[in-house]
Order: sequence, then C-alpha cells, then structure tokens
Amino acid sequence: MNTMRNLVPSLWVLAALTVLAACALEVGGDTVTPPATQVDRATSFDSSQPGEYTIEFLSPRISHVARAEEEMAHPVDELGPVTIPANRVTVQINLTATAAPSSTSRPEPTPRPTRTLVLEGKDQDGEGAQLIIHEMPIVEAKVIGPGRFEYADQLGGEILARIQALRDRAAERSLARANAFLAPFGYRLESRFDPEWNRTFHDLYRKGENEPLLHGLKSILPVSVSASGTGFLLVAENAPNTRPPYLLVEDGQVQSWDPEPSARLPPAYVGDALARITTTGFPTITYQVELGGPAVHNSTAVVYTGTAVAVGAYMPLRSFTTWDEHWVLEVDDHLIMDGIDLGPALGYNAAFGFARIGEQSFYFFEQDGQVQISYGDQVLPNAYETVFHNQCCEASIHNVETGPDAVWFHALREGVWYFVEARLDVESAEVAPSACASWQATYFDDTRGYNAPPVVKRDDAQIDFDWGHGAPAPGMVADHFSVRWQCTAQFRAGTYRFTATSDDGLRLYVDGQPVVDAWFDHPVRTFTGEISLAEGDHEVIAIYYENTGVAVAKVSWAPVDASLRIPASSLPGGQRHGIIEP
Repeated sequence: MNTMRNLVPSLWVLAALTVLAACALEVGGDTVTPPATQVDRATSFDSSQPGEYTIEFLSPRISHVARAEEEMAHPVDELGPVTIPANRVTVQINLTATAAPSSTSRPEPTPRPTRTLVLEGKDQDGEGAQLIIHEMPIVEAKVIGPGRFEYADQLGGEILARIQALRDRAAERSLARANAFLAPFGYRLESRFDPEWNRTFHDLYRKGENEPLLHGLKSILPVSVSASGTGFLLVAENAPNTRPPYLLVEDGQVQSWDPEPSARLPPAYVGDALARITTTGFPTITYQVELGGPAVHNSTAVVYTGTAVAVGAYMPLRSFTTWDEHWVLEVDDHLIMDGIDLGPALGYNAAFGFARIGEQSFYFFEQDGQVQISYGDQVLPNAYETVFHNQCCEASIHNVETGPDAVWFHALREGVWYFVEARLDVESAEVAPSACASWQATYFDDTRGYNAPPVVKRDDAQIDFDWGHGAPAPGMVADHFSVRWQCTAQFRAGTYRFTATSDDGLRLYVDGQPVVDAWFDHPVRTFTGEISLAEGDHEVIAIYYENTGVAVAKVSWAPVDASLRIPASSLPGGQRHGIIEP
C-alpha cells in the first residue's frame, strides 16, 4: 500500500489536486451534487473503481490547496491518512467538510503606508548616487507569515510583478557581469529561453567560433577572475540529462566538478590565490576554507575550520563570496570574513545575508532584539523584528534574494510583514548615460516590409516586450506584424555588447551598422553583437517581425569594459540623509 507521503513528490498528484475547487464530483460517470450543508471537494484520477479516503496533508504545497478553500471548517492536519491500493494506477479522492462559521474568517490587515527611504551619498568619482529602500506592507503577522504557500496569495499582483522584475534584472545584470569578466579571455555567454522546458539556458562561446563550446547550460555560477587578470573560473550546471551534472571551466579547460565535497559552493579567486570549501561528515559537518591550490586538486593552506549541523534537507553552509583579497563564508547565522566571525567580533547575536551590492558589502545583523542592515561603512536606519531567511524546501521561496545591484526580502515590524527591496538607483547601476529617453516606435500589420501604412505610432519607454499570443497594440493583429524602433542615445567611448531577445526575427543597427542579425523565424532566443563607439550621440535602430505563435522583443546593451560603469555609491559615514515618504 502506498501513502500520500509517497505520492506527494509526484507532479500528477499536485496537478490533480489543483482542481479541488470543483463542487460536484464524478463517480462512475454520474454527477453527484453534495447536500447544501456540506461542501465536497473532489478530484478524479480516472480510476475504474474510485473510492473515498480521508487525507493527512504532509506537504505545505498540498495543504495550501486545501487551506485556500475558506469553507473548510477542520484543520487539514486532522483529516487523517490516505491509503491508495498498490495495484491501482489512479484513484479518486473526496474531501467532505462542514462550512466554517463566520467567526473563523481571517482578519483583514490594518492598512499601512508604503515607505520609501532614499539614502544620499557620493560615488567614488564624487558624483551623486542613491541606495533606495522601498517597503510595502503585506499582511498582519497574526494572519499569516512567510514560509507558507498561502503567504504568496497575500502579496498581490504589484509585489509579485516587482519580484519577477527584480529576478529578471538580476539575471540580465549577472549575465552582463559574467561577460565583462570573460571577454578579455575570448569567451562569451549567450542566454536563450526554451519554451519546451519553460526556462532559460546558456551557451558558452569562444571568440570567433559559431558553435558553442558548451551548450544548454542550466545555470551559471558567478565568474571569478584572478587579481592579476591571468586566470578565470566558471562553474555551470550542465544541460538536462547530461553527464557530468556540473562543469568547471578553468582558463578555458573544461572538466567535471563535484559539488558535494564543497556543499555546492564553487571555488573562487581571492586575489591571485584559489579558494575553495571542503567538508567532511554528516549531519555534523566539519568545513574548511583552503587557499592557494588549484581549483580541483589539493589546496596548500587551511585558513579557517569550523563545524555546523545539517537538519534534514537544510544545509548550514549558505554562500561563499570573494572580492579583491577578501572572502566571506556564510554558515547558519554567522558570517566568517577573512577568518573572523563578524557576529562575536562586533557584538551581534546573528549576522546573515551577505552580498556585494555595487562595490559595497551588504548584510543583516541582529542586535538588542532588532535586525538591521549594514551597507558599505554604515548602519542603515531600517530596523525589523525579524527578516525571513535561511529556510529550506518550500519555505525557501521567501528567503532573502540578491542580485548584482539589489536585495529583496520579507521583514516583520510592529506586527506587520513587509516586502522590502533595497536597490541602487539607475544612475549608480546603469552605464551612464546609455539608455534612450524613449524609442520612436512604428507598428505595421505586415511581416517583412514597411510599404504598408503604419497602424500605430507611439513612444515606447524601452524595448522589453513579451506579448505572448496577444497583439502588440489595440486594433492590431496578434500574428504577422512588424515594428521599427529608433532612438538616439549618448555613449561613453568604448566597446559595447548589444543583446537582443526575440521570437521571431530582429535586426539591430547602430549608426547604420548591423550589430545583431536574427532575421529568421525562431523560438525565443538571445543574440549578441559588439561594436566600438566614440563618445557622443549614436542612433540605434531595431526592426522586428512576428510570424506566428509567441511574440517577444527585447533589446539592451552594456559596456564590455566594466570600467565604463559608474561606480556604486560609497555612502560615507556621517553623510547619510534619510528621506521617508508615505
């Protein structure tokens, strides 16, 4: 006999349970309507001999489905276990519950104002830059908190859209940063969305070669370059169903990488020395930070040793960050920086969530019952009772997330959970000034020519469109259309990499010179091209056509030379100015 615990990981069970909202159930081909005093929830697994079962929900994902039904009067945990005949491929499950009394309805959260904190400072060139912290209230803690799937229902469309935008922005900037590091070695990464897998894959190319060195990589870990600029490391998760699962590219040589001995934390450069994590034992883990040896072979010096305990699927070693001559290992609620545990050294009860935002260090610390933020060389004025972090499994969806220029998290203050994002402003995170103020856009009901009269003329703030199967504008067709965008943008002198993502064709020109040519039918793919520009204004033109199916068009660019980027604000101590606006 199988149990629901055995079936929880099965996608078909999860998919079937999503239709629990059906109020009538089919048994033996007949529709049975439940009594008015009862509420039946059912899902059919196409069993020839369906039966009724009581259910013990052993997964937050499944309990979310049931608890979303407000009529359920009994706690899901009390419904009992499910047993399913081993010789049956499918069964039918019925839930019966009495409607809950109105007194058990969830309380409505008290409205709270959104707050924005703008920190003024100076960048390394003496120019203005800002770290913007935006807080948005979610729900009162007495109703629900992070770590449960129901909490996502409280976020609302605006916050969910902000989270997705932050993730997309982080992926784009991480790719640009990786390519800036790889370019001097003659390598580049290209990303492409695969609709069949519903995910983005990456291809690694050598300069001058049309075929990728590595194809279909599932994920790319941060690229690390030695201080002298003579070596680089790239760790990637290999293509699906491909062995070995992980690859290490060291100075152009590709080899397998075993993530287990290092708790899935990749090797990286600290100055010109290679650093790696090694671990032994389980669940009590002894870990070491080693410096000086090759990325895969034995290192020459152990610079730190410690122990931590794994609990179930939770792994205590969380992240390993390196820059210049420094390294930080995050273990549980401890940040070990260059061999020193920051918590005890600075009088903190806990320290976690380390990241490099711009060129500054960012982390959380707990002291005197409050969680605060350290950024650069100062403590930010935000204070919280709790910041949700370091959870595993389903609850990890609400952990702290970071990108090259932003951190976003869920925090509790005065009985209310907030969604908080801390990000560098455009001037300190973008290449300045390299964006068009607006694009002059002309839309045609015509696929490959522009002889027909335009249907729509408008200004588009940016070329960042995913129309899906819909039309690009009211009154237009969803297929067989084309668009021409034109703008004039100001650039600093240097080489720039232009990135275009499209489905179907797209061409990109700078001052009349072709930079990207993807003028053919294809699913969502990303293409890049490079061009050297003198300082000043340059005309950028993108032309696009959609044949049939999904329509996507996105264009961006970044300098190949990272030195062209405006440095992030250093926010010197004593020069902070807080502006709080409701």
